[in-house]
Amino acid sequence: MKPSVMEQVEVLCQLLESRKPEVVENSLVELDKLYEKFHSLQLVTALEKACQNLSNPVTAEKLRKLLDTIGRKG
Repeated sequence: MKPSVMEQVEVLCQLLESRKPEVVENSLVELDKLYEKFHSLQLVTALEKACQNLSNPVTAEKLRKLLDTIGRKG
């Protein structure tokens, strides 16, 4: 059984806490792809919540930039 979109988002948001930059970057790319595919407000809300909970300020800033980009895409 394939994981739901929100389960994928949850896992990717957890991966944003990784100490490996390539894992963080890949997770951001995957989150963007999911948004492109589903344009879900629920997904955006989950990302905003994840952004508030991230312990790494650099990663939080990257996620904020992704959210800004998503916001412009509409």
